[in-house]
Amino acid sequence: LLRGILPFGTVFNPLLRGLIGAMAGLEKQGMKNSAYYKETTAFVNYLRTGGNYANVEVTGHSLGGGLALITGAQAHVTAVGLSAPNTVLASGTVDPEIT
Repeated sequence: LLRGILPFGTVFNPLLRGLIGAMAGLEKQGMKNSAYYKETTAFVNYLRTGGNYANVEVTGHSLGGGLALITGAQAHVTAVGLSAPNTVLASGTVDPEIT
């Protein structure tokens, strides 16, 4: 049954993106207070501009993997996320938006 449903999973992506956007709109202030990706992105940019680290890469697992992927996209560095959440669907919920 599951193998029969899996090919149709992409049908739900627009619906999921809308639901994620709606939830992000409801929790906008809470997300501003707990936006850890801003801290990690600022830290990576600090390391790169400080001159001591020319090549910075980020990695993480689970929630840390999501933070690593967002940080990598915003700081334009290599990032690896192991068992990370889907950042493609939530790309519009971070500031600046990931394109």
